[in-house]
Amino acid sequence: MIDLTRYHSPSGESGPELLARAIEVRRTELGLNRKDISARGGPTHQTVFELERSKKNRVSARTLRNLETALMFQPGTLVDDVLVGRQPLYDQPAAARETGEHLPPIRRAVSAAQDKARVEDALYSLLLTMGREYGRGLVMEITARAMQDLASEGERHPEG
Repeated sequence: MIDLTRYHSPSGESGPELLARAIEVRRTELGLNRKDISARGGPTHQTVFELERSKKNRVSARTLRNLETALMFQPGTLVDDVLVGRQPLYDQPAAARETGEHLPPIRRAVSAAQDKARVEDALYSLLLTMGREYGRGLVMEITARAMQDLASEGERHPEG
């Protein structure tokens, strides 16, 4: 068992507080609820709830490994980084690592497409994949930001 109370950030946050924040932020980024974490191989939704509320002072290494997998953190980052106040490191999904799809996927998909319909299909497929891997909340946020940027660019460069 890992005693979370032994860890502190330089600013004084306790280990349970640091872990709670990292879990909640990442879960929200991925658009997951606590039950989703369990379904992805993480601990039970009750354990996630208790960790997010800083109600657990001790946790098994297995629970942390399962959390890292479910929330796509790099292995070891919860102890090595989060519990000492550093930013966590994120992992690419295994499928993306194996195929190399995490290396400029939009540029590769668009350059492979020869016409507008193929570009649309490639981007649609990419958004679906990202939504499934990272959570629809993150995809929706990025899409909204892109739409805002396109709108402001459109004012400077109207379509021709």
